[in-house]
Amino acid sequence: MAGKQSDVTAAAEQVVDTAVQAGRAVADRAAAVRDDAVAAAAAATHRAGEAAAVAKDRAGEVVHAVAERMPHGAGEWEAVGRDIVDSVRRNPRPWLVGAGIFAFAWLLGRGSARTK
Repeated sequence: MAGKQSDVTAAAEQVVDTAVQAGRAVADRAAAVRDDAVAAAAAATHRAGEAAAVAKDRAGEVVHAVAERMPHGAGEWEAVGRDIVDSVRRNPRPWLVGAGIFAFAWLLGRGSARTK
């Protein structure tokens, strides 16, 4: 009997050792996966930060470009107004069509606002 009990004890110790080794392997793999996930998240955060900085710079460039093209003084605004009036006088049809579409849409909008 003593021989069988020592065999069972040895087998139990071997099972425990195997379980401990498997647990260590799982823990090591989990740590490696966690490290990879942290590195991937850090890289994604870095890329997102770079993209935001590029978008901010581009938006600033667009704002400056628009600001440069806008009239700055009363004389420039008057010149823009004269250009528009001259354009309407030269070819009134597109302006009338656009004004008609705008008026139609505005009237539809007012009518639907009253029905709510």
